[in-house]
Amino acid sequence: MSDGNEDSHDNLWIGTHSQGVDLFDRATKKFHHFNTEGSNPIHARYIPAFMVDVEGNLWIGTGYGIDVLDRQTGKFTHHLNRGNDPASLSNNTVLALHQDSRGIIWIATHGGLNIYNKSTNR
Repeated sequence: MSDGNEDSHDNLWIGTHSQGVDLFDRATKKFHHFNTEGSNPIHARYIPAFMVDVEGNLWIGTGYGIDVLDRQTGKFTHHLNRGNDPASLSNNTVLALHQDSRGIIWIATHGGLNIYNKSTNR
């Protein structure tokens, strides 16, 4: 286990060093596994960081960018470093995620500190 986070639905999200993400649903007492394969994959199996935002979406910091699970649709959105695009992540290796009291999402990567702008989705 590399990191864990509890969401507002009393679910436990577990990040691993090499096998993706596991969700333990305490209501059903069942595990659900998310990995890099299938129709709704995460981008990497190494998961060093988690965060649940004020809207209840799960942010997963990976060794290859960020995957955001939309709680309403159940679909992932992926955020990556895009070479010369200064509005993208500074590096794909995400170390930490945090949302402050103003709702700003801070992302620490091997390339520096990033701020997520919800209005531009970058």
